[in-house]
Amino acid sequence: MNPQQDLIEELHTIPWLLDLTPHQMQKLAGISSLKLLEQDDILFTEGEREDSLYILLDGRIELEMYVPTLGHMLLSTSEALDVLG
Repeated sequence: MNPQQDLIEELHTIPWLLDLTPHQMQKLAGISSLKLLEQDDILFTEGEREDSLYILLDGRIELEMYVPTLGHMLLSTSEALDVLG
């Protein structure tokens, strides 16, 4: 298989994309990419300009905020099919 086809197969696992036509799915795949994160990897940091939309396909990711004198505070935990960014 090729990377484009792998990406399309992953997009087909997202329930709210299943009604897209093959042409629409191709266009979406053309502007999409897969990003694999390992435990303790950082997707983006507070204050960074982030112009991407992320759909979590598997696992969990924590959203933290740094509060002076308190340190890092957990704001939320996202799970599969949650949208971030």
